[in-house]
Amino acid sequence: MSNRTIAVDREHRRTILACPIDLLTLEQTVERLVELIKAGGLHSQLSLNAAKVVEAHRSSELRGFLERATIVSADGQALVWAGKVLGVAIPERVAGIDLFTALLAAMEREDLSAYFLGAREEVIARTVEVIAARHPRLRIAGSHHGHFPSADDERIATEIGETSPDALFVGMSSPRKESWIDAQQPLTGARLAMGVGGSFDVVAGLTKRAPRLLQRLGLEWAYRTAQEPRRLAGRYARTNGAFVKLVADELASRRRARGRRP
Repeated sequence: MSNRTIAVDREHRRTILACPIDLLTLEQTVERLVELIKAGGLHSQLSLNAAKVVEAHRSSELRGFLERATIVSADGQALVWAGKVLGVAIPERVAGIDLFTALLAAMEREDLSAYFLGAREEVIARTVEVIAARHPRLRIAGSHHGHFPSADDERIATEIGETSPDALFVGMSSPRKESWIDAQQPLTGARLAMGVGGSFDVVAGLTKRAPRLLQRLGLEWAYRTAQEPRRLAGRYARTNGAFVKLVADELASRRRARGRRP
């Protein structure tokens, strides 16, 4: 169990398939995160997609990380569609990369500082270079690659804390990034810790995003699969199938509950 301060943003919090979700648009999420940074305390933002919902049903630890996050965003069109079926009015998909870049722009305007943790050494170096060029007035507190053993977690978190960042962006795979934020954010002193997954690879130019039309249609996963079929085809097939089953099981459970009512 983490010793972090829990400051969940309850006003917009709902539950979908036993996982927490906050009903906020991209613009609202950015505004709220900036407010939280300025307010002080410890806050975190994590993203939820179909794969993470499936994994959260297998891992109570991951579910706990999500429940303790201040804001959980719907990073996946499948989640928005499931919300419509299950009566959870998710306003829109909040893609992690879109939230990341929009928040950086807002932080630049507000004179806030950012630290970047994750990816390979050359990738994080390129990411910081690109961000500095795009946001010349953004205060970059520092960066560190993500390829280190868990035995170094506290040391690296302490080093991050010495830079006094307003926000910490963690680009690691799940559940490593959720676990790292949950356990180490207090040592970093960052008022906001945000999991950004593979966003550093996108910013650095290693990974291409799907065309806008495919993004709007919720088919970005298909575009990524076409780019890396051997690595992703089987994973998406298993995850999507398991997610659809969770939705179907929830609907069946509701029908049974209605049938038992007098």
